[in-house]
Amino acid sequence: MLRYATAQPFAKIEDGKLAYYFFTPSAGIAPQFVFAARTIKSVDSKAGVVSRHEDRVYVDRLSPSTSVAIGVQTRAGKTVHIVLLSQEQAEHSWKVLINQQEHMFITPADVFVDGENVHLRSRDVNALSFSVFPEAVEHLACTVPLQRSGKDGVFVSYTASVEARQVAVSVEKARDATPASPVKMGKSLESRPAPVATAPDDADFNKAGVWRLTLPKGVLEGLSDIFLEIHYAGDVARLYEGTRLLDDNFFNGTTWEVGLKRFAPEVSAEGVELKVLPLRKDAPIYLPKAAWLEFKGRAEIAEVKTVTVSPEYEVRLTIGREIPSH
Repeated sequence: MLRYATAQPFAKIEDGKLAYYFFTPSAGIAPQFVFAARTIKSVDSKAGVVSRHEDRVYVDRLSPSTSVAIGVQTRAGKTVHIVLLSQEQAEHSWKVLINQQEHMFITPADVFVDGENVHLRSRDVNALSFSVFPEAVEHLACTVPLQRSGKDGVFVSYTASVEARQVAVSVEKARDATPASPVKMGKSLESRPAPVATAPDDADFNKAGVWRLTLPKGVLEGLSDIFLEIHYAGDVARLYEGTRLLDDNFFNGTTWEVGLKRFAPEVSAEGVELKVLPLRKDAPIYLPKAAWLEFKGRAEIAEVKTVTVSPEYEVRLTIGREIPSH
């Protein structure tokens, strides 16, 4: 019986007859574990200090790691291991079920499970490496070269060899914006007596600046997705494929990101059109001070500063059977 712990429990995994409990420290609180002495046969902690007081056994002075922090033998003959991960390790942990066996992955990548397949996705190729517990004792196949890089406490670490890709996007200005109409104001309401600005309608975008964005053919091959990162200045931006509206964004000073996989293959074959409606200096809208534009004598602004492409990579792992690499 664990009477209390000044650390946060977040996962339990059975590995054969052994039970592993994973905790993480709470910020600013020293981790301490207190057991009911009558329920345990022994407590071992190479990483901490074990002491006994009356009917309780205390374990203190623990530091986070991927190794077993505390080993407990219960009077019922069961072995329990406690692992105290750091907050960063815990935030990068994913508990998944593969072939009826629970596993924990530690990786900065996003993790998805589909039956016996584990998908790791990230825009950073270095984030696709991972540690797993318990080790996959069956055949472990991967869509990219995979190297077992060694033990990491109770985990086993692997390095996935993924080559970074540079994807260029062609940006061509097709039309300057024409002066925008005054901002339309909504109706006054009983609950909101002061009218507020309303969103522009389709007709307003006839005055928008237009940029043509063209991507290389087959840009999505071998990738999970690609994201346009659009840094613009204006009121509202829209992205079109022909006459079809794909996405829109109300300017707030941050970079607008658009995943293009859901619009393929039309986008990669034909490119897209970016329209930016001017933001008037007298627009009665709220923006954070850091986001408000420097008009420098101009009455309005509609411009595209940069457009870049961020590839999202994917590694697919399969436990139990081989899959071809590509």
